[in-house]
Amino acid sequence: MGIKVKCEEQQAIPTVRVEEGTYSATLKKIEARTITVREGDNEIQRPVLQWTFEVETEEGIVEIQGLTSQKFSTGRNPSKFYRWACRLLGRKINPGDELDTDELIGKDCMVVVEDRKLRDGTIVSRVTDVLRVQRKKKKGKAKKKKEEPEEEEVPEEEVPEEEEAEEEEVEA
Repeated sequence: MGIKVKCEEQQAIPTVRVEEGTYSATLKKIEARTITVREGDNEIQRPVLQWTFEVETEEGIVEIQGLTSQKFSTGRNPSKFYRWACRLLGRKINPGDELDTDELIGKDCMVVVEDRKLRDGTIVSRVTDVLRVQRKKKKGKAKKKKEEPEEEEVPEEEVPEEEEAEEEEVEA
């Protein structure tokens, strides 16, 4: 007896275009999808996760997607799925730990948005990285000097460009 299969139309990933940069965002959903990729002369189907973020732009709130593999691994070269999940949760996930992606939905973060060219030549915006939300330091007269060195320890790639711009406007 053969295997019965149902032919489904592959849905296109929604296309939105915004200026490249780092934006404040909220994760809205994660869906398992299959995409077609070209390897040499062959087209193959790859299972991926499509992450949909609600992104705050100057034009308003838009939804922008990002893709990761379904591989969830840590080690010397952690998967993008693992890195994004850890940043959304604000903690490391240890080998052997299980994760329900529903735990990530509704989490705030910063996203890096870059232009991507599709096979048909269309340019679209895609989330290419997820960064932790930068927590604002509590201000206190006595502790202010002690808090300043902590700010220098934040890795430069995780300092959102928008927050730097806001600080400059306030100081000006």
